[in-house]
Amino acid sequence: MSGALDTFSPAEVDATITTWGVAQSETMRRENRGQLDSELFDIRGRTWVGFECYFRAVPEILTALAERVSPEEIGRRMKRPGCRPYYLQLFMLMSNYLCAREQRLLVDGVLPETDPAEARRLQAVVEFFARAMRAYREDGGLVPVAPQYDQRILGAEWVGRCAELLGPADELPRISRALASISLYVFLMHGEQRDGNFDHGPYRLEDGTRMLVHEVNDLDNDYLPWVDADGGLEVGSVCVAYALRDVDTRFSIFAGCITDPADFAARVERVAVFTAEGEELRPLGAEELEALAERALRLQGEMYGRIVEWPPIERSRYARWLYANHILPFLRIGEAPDLVELLSERFEAIGQEAAEEFATFSERPAVFRSHLALPDGSMFSPAAVVG
Repeated sequence: MSGALDTFSPAEVDATITTWGVAQSETMRRENRGQLDSELFDIRGRTWVGFECYFRAVPEILTALAERVSPEEIGRRMKRPGCRPYYLQLFMLMSNYLCAREQRLLVDGVLPETDPAEARRLQAVVEFFARAMRAYREDGGLVPVAPQYDQRILGAEWVGRCAELLGPADELPRISRALASISLYVFLMHGEQRDGNFDHGPYRLEDGTRMLVHEVNDLDNDYLPWVDADGGLEVGSVCVAYALRDVDTRFSIFAGCITDPADFAARVERVAVFTAEGEELRPLGAEELEALAERALRLQGEMYGRIVEWPPIERSRYARWLYANHILPFLRIGEAPDLVELLSERFEAIGQEAAEEFATFSERPAVFRSHLALPDGSMFSPAAVVG
């Protein structure tokens, strides 16, 4: 299929926006996502910076990337354990761009795409997202849907390779403690965004169990300036595969999973811990995992010490790097290093401007005051008909 982002009809663009908007609105209501707050970071300020960076820079970057490698090929390359980009990066494409679009509607009274140039930019984002996502998900859909709410992204070969690593669950308490420490490090690394954690599955195994895979990725980040890239962890990901019986799962567009029962430890029959190194899966023993966790705790403390020294504006301005870190993996998996340089230049300039603008606001932007109040139905307005 063509890499050019001009194959969707206006009806396909609109249908994709509606499907995504309904799923995001429903999930945000259920998980109370509109109430996030932090003492360390300016959540609304950083979100504003992210919105502006995506709206003003991402369509051109995606268009340039798609000229080299199709969205479908990007989606196919993502279909492996421990991969970055993963589902959340596709989420960020749609959510951030469309939220910035709604802000402009609330302020200007018209949707940006009434301008034909803006209509082409909207199509580029929506089409890249949809084509990549359909190639990525095993069911060819865009979101987890009723009644299963599955998030299966691995094909049969990868499922088999993960299942081969499953063994006794005797060390599960040690694994869980170590994983919690590593997850806390990743949470701070990503500015208290839930980036770097991914649940997918369930995958039905021959013995009747269902495999749930939890991943912690981006452990070898070399892009975010507050991360000690030289002294970081020795692996890029930690993946835990659980063979479960009598556990219900519900996956969400935030790349997580709700289980019933919430604590499923007693229903884990087998478990595997491994890291993905290219196309290889390398098992991680409990001792190595605990050593990684101990190092993560130390790095977390050092990182916290750097972040608390930030000036006030940096608590929102840091989003220029944080949000670029979601686009970066598409460019790396698409082997486009020159676009990485463009990404950094554009996000740094736009992020600086947006952070300074946010600091002047006497009240929250309209998109936070009304749009993110989570109306019934879709969060996002239907696409304007141009022409």
